[in-house]
Amino acid sequence: MPPSPPRTRRTPGARTTSTGPRRPAGAPHSPLIRDLLASGGQAFSFEFMPPKTEAEEHQLWRAIRQLEPLRPTFVSVTYGAGGSTRDRTVRVTGRIAAETTLTPVGHFTAVNHSVAELRQVIGSYAGVGVRNVLALRGDPPGDPNADWVPHPEGLSYAAELVRLIRSVGDFCVGVAAFPEKHPRSPDPDTDVRHFVAKCRAGADFAITNMFFYPEDYLRLRDRVTALRCDVPIIPGIMPITSLRVIEKAIELGGCRVPTEL
Repeated sequence: MPPSPPRTRRTPGARTTSTGPRRPAGAPHSPLIRDLLASGGQAFSFEFMPPKTEAEEHQLWRAIRQLEPLRPTFVSVTYGAGGSTRDRTVRVTGRIAAETTLTPVGHFTAVNHSVAELRQVIGSYAGVGVRNVLALRGDPPGDPNADWVPHPEGLSYAAELVRLIRSVGDFCVGVAAFPEKHPRSPDPDTDVRHFVAKCRAGADFAITNMFFYPEDYLRLRDRVTALRCDVPIIPGIMPITSLRVIEKAIELGGCRVPTEL
């Protein structure tokens, strides 16, 4: 498997009056992430949270315009717990596709959604020209460590979501990977088997959760390769700007943190 490109994550606020370059009328759709990664070379991305207020909209779009000249490989927009920011995520991701030179990736979770609602979200992404999505089962709303309860008419696993997305359109699909295993997995080998199942369901690339020890990432990559899976795994790297960032990483993913931090 080729070396996985590094990824840098940022979390500003959200949208404002657009200034700067736009895609020309009649321009082709954004490129697919799998094609960008296959082209080789250094790659990196930025991750944004969708806005909750008008002030955050201005903050986000100011950040987007400042980062756009850096020409990241792609940018992604997160999806609130339980789909709480669904409409904003789709709208912001679509606007990035339409009004900037950036390649956007929309996050997409199965939590609290029926299959019919999931199909509607997929259609919404297609409708605004977004062809790259990150398919996640998602955490329970309110308490990420609570028991995960599927929607009675929904899906139970990320692999099912990947298959659904691939069945309804020409999308490039990313999934999550866990260098220290998913907190709900009993052991690393089981976790890797679940990851490979997502890849064989149709995933084109993966992004890891936050980690501090490179050897954890390298071991994951080796275990995946041993199962004859060559899907690129992008390291998820988040700048440490406050103690809360570390606390949140531990809460969501249980990652090991160096004692010197």
